[in-house]
Amino acid sequence: MRLIGGDPYAALGVRPFINAAGARTLHGGAPVDRRVRAAMDRAADAHVDLDELMAAASRRLAGMTGAQAGVVTAGAAAGLAMAAAACIFGRDPVRVLGPRGGARQSDVLVPRGQRFAYDPAYRLAGGQIVEVSDEAELMAALPRAALIALLGHSADTGPLPFERLRRVAPETPIVVDAAAEPLALPERWTGRGADLVIYSGGKLLAGPQGTGLLLGRADLVEAAWRHAAPHLAPLRVCKVTKEEIVGLLAALDLWAARDPEAQRSHWDRTISAIAEGLPDLRPEYIAPMPGGIVPRLRLHLDPRTMIDGPTLWQRLDAGTPRVVLRELGARDWHVEIDPFCLQSDEVDKLIGAIQSAVTLPPPPTAQQWSAPPGQWRYVIADLTGTIWLKPDGTGHHSSSEMSGPARATPTGVLLATDVDGQIATYRLHVQHANGAELCGWAALGTSRFDDDGPDRSADQFGIQTFTLIRQDDE
Repeated sequence: MRLIGGDPYAALGVRPFINAAGARTLHGGAPVDRRVRAAMDRAADAHVDLDELMAAASRRLAGMTGAQAGVVTAGAAAGLAMAAAACIFGRDPVRVLGPRGGARQSDVLVPRGQRFAYDPAYRLAGGQIVEVSDEAELMAALPRAALIALLGHSADTGPLPFERLRRVAPETPIVVDAAAEPLALPERWTGRGADLVIYSGGKLLAGPQGTGLLLGRADLVEAAWRHAAPHLAPLRVCKVTKEEIVGLLAALDLWAARDPEAQRSHWDRTISAIAEGLPDLRPEYIAPMPGGIVPRLRLHLDPRTMIDGPTLWQRLDAGTPRVVLRELGARDWHVEIDPFCLQSDEVDKLIGAIQSAVTLPPPPTAQQWSAPPGQWRYVIADLTGTIWLKPDGTGHHSSSEMSGPARATPTGVLLATDVDGQIATYRLHVQHANGAELCGWAALGTSRFDDDGPDRSADQFGIQTFTLIRQDDE
């Protein structure tokens, strides 16, 4: 089957799905308006100088947002790395091209409790993440600080809120990750005194999925751009194309012209239509989260059917039509629907798919391979260590490379370890038992330690075989 002139996903053997989970990178982001795609097509018809194009984009972004300057980045994470590089190295070529980690001021200060899954991007730029709990720790850390990094929706919480940080560290750049927030016009964080702020281009802004938006102080924005392609700097990996630059600017034009009330009414009507089609599932309207704009619909399942939230999520993902719901909403006896990416012609299909999935017989009882209590030696590829499990299923693990908590799960055992503020997990699923030896496959990822529900992050680093060998004689 040919890609040109046909269905590219069918040609590649990939199954599309009805997206009721919201705009996520894993799912390809938000639907891109045909007018944005048309602007990108026209941008592809000619060649331009990328520095000239980005300078023009910066002027346009400044006029739209009220920030001094702005650039389009290769995603929000690239924006974080570029922002850190600008604060650490500036744009002096000796510093830009020199070894990472050599800067006198390279620490990225993060208030405790504001670490998040994407902050390793700061390390990519040569930063060292240092957590601070209070003003005393902050003041002690400032001499080596290149910047203070905040997570937008948490920036006004805790003992070190934004205004206090700005007051006690007036000379240290503050960088705000607002990737998941709606962009206010004029932009609110730079208006409050942030030096740089990053937004996702392919989520709420519905621009090209591979884009982000970096706004702020003109000198830092200019330096950030010089660290990325087309320039010969270590962050050349952060490459954005002329089509993506034009596409995000076009999406911003639509964002600025949108009617927020009409947009919210559209989502509310979509939720109402789904609720009316599934009255037996006790639909519950969930208002947008603080700082958010998109409502959700929660459907409650009857425990007597033996079909819980994770089971329904898995059935819909495997069904035809394929439907993907919010992972975090598929817990216990409920599931959740996010209407942001739903198309009008998909609503009836979604209702029908859910009706079919909840009326199927309950799943057969699966073989329970949970690892019994005791001491086990594990082998996952070239990683070897020991697990100690208590009768209540809790425990810990240790090896020459890592250690941390462990717990028995319905299908095996879960290992977790802290890696510079991030949680790496090894979710072992037992498939065969041979006396004192258990074998199966391990999902390598970053799943939540206390949760066995659907989580696509659980295997984001792939699958690996493992062996568990009993080390005691219980």
